[in-house]
Amino acid sequence: MKLMLKSTPRVNGSGINDVSELTLQGLFDSEETSLLRYAFSLVGRRAVAEEIVQEVFLQLHTRWDEVDSPKAWIYRCVRNRAYDHLRNSK
Repeated sequence: MKLMLKSTPRVNGSGINDVSELTLQGLFDSEETSLLRYAFSLVGRRAVAEEIVQEVFLQLHTRWDEVDSPKAWIYRCVRNRAYDHLRNSK
């Protein structure tokens, strides 16, 4: 069985010149630390925060064509996933 992956999409990052394009990897590299801090501030556990951020970026990769503003989308999804985790862990 051959596993086929989508190629990494390109995105114009906010604060980036329109001339240069930022890849999904670049977006991950620039936002990972902030997202981990944000998720950790909500859930209070590093491992859970890392899982949330990873899941959100995987979801972004599969839904790339549907997302208009990737940076805002990932922050909103991290927040929602963190709240889901807190609600489900009660």
